[in-house]
Amino acid sequence: MKKVELFWNDNCGPCRALKPLMRELAAEAGFELVEKKVPEHMPEVRALGLRGVPSVVSEGQVLWTGSLGKASALERLAEAGIVFPESGKGEI
Repeated sequence: MKKVELFWNDNCGPCRALKPLMRELAAEAGFELVEKKVPEHMPEVRALGLRGVPSVVSEGQVLWTGSLGKASALERLAEAGIVFPESGKGEI
């Protein structure tokens, strides 16, 4: 099962929009979603070179920064090999 990390912060409107969508996609597609609040994970934020939130990361690669709609998020996850566009399901 692929792991996707969502870096977010409390006072971030786009984060509040993306978090429930990412939870929904993880449940539908079967990937593990790890939510990481930025202030508590600053060493990782620095190591990844994150410049904004929300940021979505998998296997040390930043997939995107900012809030996306469902179709765009699925497209980015498919490009990263986390979900398969035909089925919407994650890697088995």
